[in-house]
Amino acid sequence: MFIETGSKQYIFVPVVGLTDPTVLPVEMAVVPQDNKPGTSDWVAAQWKAPAPGLPLEAALLRDPAVIPDGEYMAFVRLTATPELIVLPSGRIRIGDTRG
Repeated sequence: MFIETGSKQYIFVPVVGLTDPTVLPVEMAVVPQDNKPGTSDWVAAQWKAPAPGLPLEAALLRDPAVIPDGEYMAFVRLTATPELIVLPSGRIRIGDTRG
C-alpha cells in the first residue's frame, strides 16, 4: 500500500479466516518495517463493513503527525479472551522513501 505524504486517510487491513470477528475488539499497529509491535504501538481501530464478495477490513485513520513518512508493517490484534490474536497484514509505504 502507498500513502501520499501529508495524507490523512484510513489504512485498511483485510481480516480473513475468522467466522465473525466484528464481535471482537480490534486494534492496529503500524510500526517501522521489520519491527514487531510493542505494547504502546497498539491503537483502537474500527470495523469497515465489506462490500459484497470482499473481505472484512479493520480501519485505522492515519495521522501524519503520528505516522510520518517511511516504510512500515501493519498488524491487527483481536482480543478473544483467553486468546490474543495478532495478524500481520503487509507493508505500507508513506511518502517517497526511495531516497
